[in-house]
Amino acid sequence: MKIFTTLLVFLVTAQAFTACSKKRQNPSSEELIETIELSSVKEEKPPVEAVPVEEEVVEEKVVEKAPVVETKKLEKPAIKTDKEKGLYFYQAGLDFARKKQFKKASDAYLTACQLGNAPGCHKFGWQLQKEGNYKGASKFYAYACKEGVNKSCNNLGFIAEKDGKLHKAEDYYSWGCIRGYQGACKSLKRVNTELRQAH
Repeated sequence: MKIFTTLLVFLVTAQAFTACSKKRQNPSSEELIETIELSSVKEEKPPVEAVPVEEEVVEEKVVEKAPVVETKKLEKPAIKTDKEKGLYFYQAGLDFARKKQFKKASDAYLTACQLGNAPGCHKFGWQLQKEGNYKGASKFYAYACKEGVNKSCNNLGFIAEKDGKLHKAEDYYSWGCIRGYQGACKSLKRVNTELRQAH
């Protein structure tokens, strides 16, 4: 009787074990759904707190403006020598002439000449020549020519030629030509031709 009871218990236990193993091998549809749902759920990462980014502070460069300097009017330099004075009045005469203030220009040229400025003498002589005063112009041209103003030598030659003094004109033109004034060279060539024809 004990042997039968033991055998019966063994059979019941074996059937129960077999049923459990089959259940594990063949899960139900509900179990399958639950498994799929669990596998489909991704592991969510905890949210990362945003770290505020500090803005870079850029220092603005202050551009310094150049200091404003009050400009003073330049004073005329002190004129010490007659040569400097003569040059000053000669340049003043040129300025007056550009402004067509010819009377003031003429006065400035004369003052410059009296201070020994040769170009001023030439300019004043030219003013006299334009007025028809050839004799007066010659005196100023003579000084300027001696001091190296080539145009004055040429103009002396012109006045001499106008008066019929060809040999004297030839000399003046020669001085002007030798010093490099081309107008005097042309006049010299013309006078030389006239002198040859006269002989």
